[in-house]
Amino acid sequence: MKYSFWTMLLLLIATFSMNAQSDMTQWKAKSGEDSSERLPYFKRLKIVEKDLQALRGGTLIVRLRSSDKKINYLRDKGRKEEADQILASNNSFNTAFLNQMKLHYNFSDIQFAYGKGIQDFLNQKNDNIFLNQALEIDSNIKLKEGPIYILAAQDDNDYYLFDSDMRRIPEPAPHGINLDGGLKTLLSGDRSNEIIAGNKAYLLDVEYFNAKLNKLYQKAILKKDK
Repeated sequence: MKYSFWTMLLLLIATFSMNAQSDMTQWKAKSGEDSSERLPYFKRLKIVEKDLQALRGGTLIVRLRSSDKKINYLRDKGRKEEADQILASNNSFNTAFLNQMKLHYNFSDIQFAYGKGIQDFLNQKNDNIFLNQALEIDSNIKLKEGPIYILAAQDDNDYYLFDSDMRRIPEPAPHGINLDGGLKTLLSGDRSNEIIAGNKAYLLDVEYFNAKLNKLYQKAILKKDK
């Protein structure tokens, strides 16, 4: 019996999903913050729509990799070559991520910074934290007035959307971007469920993230207009 490509893909996804713990479940186990996820879907949808309308008029700050503590530790121990390798790897990842976000993300204004810088900015200690194309702090980059949201990873390579208090925006907000994940991310329980539901979760990473934000936002606007 012959199967189409999409039929085979869905069969593969279903098999994988039965044995895979979802990205959301893993995140909840790590953070312990799953109260909003326990709400019924339509209540969560209202939360998400409100946040996305705020983000639309605000700025998304992407938290890039720094590994400062590890790099400084290695340098202090005289392990310069290892430190340089980590720094080079981070720079390569950050450059690729920045370029993908600038190419495929259009939902809101966007800026880039490292973790400690973002925390200092949110605590009003320093506003000179934003990075240019060369990953250098550029004092000429200023945030416009408006809400702030953060795209950040939690102990792994999956990037999720958070508000300025670092509370993750619940489902049905987009599931994680994972530039290292490839097929693993595509076949995760969360993403496979979205494919079955008719969402474009087969788009990889930044394209998927942006498409899902725009889809949810457009639905919210249509509901308002009715």
